[in-house]
Amino acid sequence: MNQFTLRCNNNDFISIELTDVFGFPKETSHWGGYDAKGIIQMKAGGYSVKSDFYLSTGNIYNFFRQFEKAHKQLEGDAVFETYEKNLTIKMSFSKTGKVEIDGKFQQYHHLNNKLIFELFTDQSYLAATISELSKIVNQYGNSNGI
Repeated sequence: MNQFTLRCNNNDFISIELTDVFGFPKETSHWGGYDAKGIIQMKAGGYSVKSDFYLSTGNIYNFFRQFEKAHKQLEGDAVFETYEKNLTIKMSFSKTGKVEIDGKFQQYHHLNNKLIFELFTDQSYLAATISELSKIVNQYGNSNGI
């Protein structure tokens, strides 16, 4: 399954599933990797989102590399941002194993509706996420494809 989930405190989560990957494996995107359509599902406190959006597998690869490094070192940031900038997720890792996740999602640029969110998690939730991201990266490769 082409999906990864950031599990957070209080049963909050962000889940991204690739539903279509265009051009794979022959035509890479100028955004890096392959163009893709996905579904985001999110629960942040009393707010929730379920929407389709566009991204590239290169966006996932770049996020995975940053995520993996910050997770190992227990410090630093990992940023996931789509090329249309309608989804941004910034994870800030601390030496204590706590992780703060800040971001925003805007389904349509022409409407000013945005979900700006702040979530908290810790490293015990993130091993599964690294495994899920690794499977996607192993299938679609780096920013240049496979």
